[in-house]
Amino acid sequence: MNGHSREDLRTLKYTVEKIPSKPVDGTNHVYPLYIAMHGGGEDKDGTANDRAWQHMMASYKGRITDGIWVAVRGIGNTWDMHFTGPGHVLVERLIEYMILFHNVDPNRVYLVGFSAGGDSGFRIGNRLAQRFAACEIGGGDPGDVRAGNFMNLPVCLQVGEQDEGWVQSKPLGRSKHVAQFGIKLDVLAKIHPDYYTHSVFIHPTGRYEDERYDPGNRKHNSWEKGNFDNDQTAGKPTTIIQDYVVWLEQYEKNRQNAVDNWASLGITPAEVENTNTIDWPNNKKSRNPTPTKVFWDLGVGNFNDQQPKEEKDRYWQSSDNFRFVRPSDFHGLTQNYWLAIVPPPPATSASPAYYHVHKPGTSIMGQLDRANNKVMIAVTGETEDDINFGVRVLLRPGVLRDLSQSIAVEIKTTIARPEKKVTSAVLDVGPRLVESERVIKDTLVRNDPSLVFTSDIILVKEVVGGTTTWSALKYTS
Repeated sequence: MNGHSREDLRTLKYTVEKIPSKPVDGTNHVYPLYIAMHGGGEDKDGTANDRAWQHMMASYKGRITDGIWVAVRGIGNTWDMHFTGPGHVLVERLIEYMILFHNVDPNRVYLVGFSAGGDSGFRIGNRLAQRFAACEIGGGDPGDVRAGNFMNLPVCLQVGEQDEGWVQSKPLGRSKHVAQFGIKLDVLAKIHPDYYTHSVFIHPTGRYEDERYDPGNRKHNSWEKGNFDNDQTAGKPTTIIQDYVVWLEQYEKNRQNAVDNWASLGITPAEVENTNTIDWPNNKKSRNPTPTKVFWDLGVGNFNDQQPKEEKDRYWQSSDNFRFVRPSDFHGLTQNYWLAIVPPPPATSASPAYYHVHKPGTSIMGQLDRANNKVMIAVTGETEDDINFGVRVLLRPGVLRDLSQSIAVEIKTTIARPEKKVTSAVLDVGPRLVESERVIKDTLVRNDPSLVFTSDIILVKEVVGGTTTWSALKYTS
């Protein structure tokens, strides 16, 4: 089955295959969804990228016994083809469509990508973490993507040890960047136990060095065949470099000598857990739509004032350069699990209600103390002006102990410049048991029943005499 998700003049093409084609338990069978993003890159007429798309349609699904395999075609023919322009909007629309019309379980949506599709996994996973149960990134480069938003999204990073990645004849060091990103996740996981679930698999070059399979490109593709295809290795332990931290410390030396240098570096290949691209996310079970902790890095890109106005006014552009898009276009901009933000009003009454451009360093950390009917919010910005939005806490029965009882909100604000300033307060906002038609409508628009809420707490900020204060708006149903 073929389809498309359309956003203005850009169309996301995709194929849909149900496995098995007829559900064994009747027409109401609920499927997990696998969104697969192919590799490729600069390709003037798109034929090479079309072939990569066809490869993704046919070769990566052998381990699926129950699910829907959706292979998407990049919307362009550049390295950022999956997330350039309206790519994020289109992917979110695709998920919504599959939930509505194909009986997809919204808590079992998995993102899979290789090469350029792996680049997209870092970026789309970062922006839409709340939409996925797990993310499998093969042969991708994180670039300048930050790791914070992967708090509740299990992620598997896979790369060949000598995979450089090349731009204008200069090696980027893709495998190095993947290991560095893995270390960032290691650090975050130590700070937040039970969060930032991740695996990093660096595959020894030479495992599948077969010119018939990947002529001239073995360092990038050599490990892919056995790991992705349903051949004799699928579902079995795979040899990887055991300690990628030690490997990274010796990266410059190691990449020149590869296999022959392991022993002198103290690096031992080891048989590890199953690294198959389909099995790994399956083993991570399902998404928790109301996790106890949520971290939201709002400043994931910078606004590029040199961008043409017709593009600037419409889309969140490619390569993490900036974000500027209408909230009605991209629901992921204004809601993240049970947290949401209230964008500032437009500059003038004639201006459209565009989403605010958040600067790097702007973030929200939310935590639920369910037993004590309490919500803890920490808002951080480089300057006072960077926090010009309201914070919404979305609620429904089960999110806290008892919505019929008074709820406490502890909110802390940290401003970095011109000098560090920290303020905090505790608010008693009363009960929130009465359902609000306003909140239900606001959250239903995402077409994700697990992210629908029935009441909320809206917090607004004021600066009085140089001191930051927060108050809760009167609750309306």
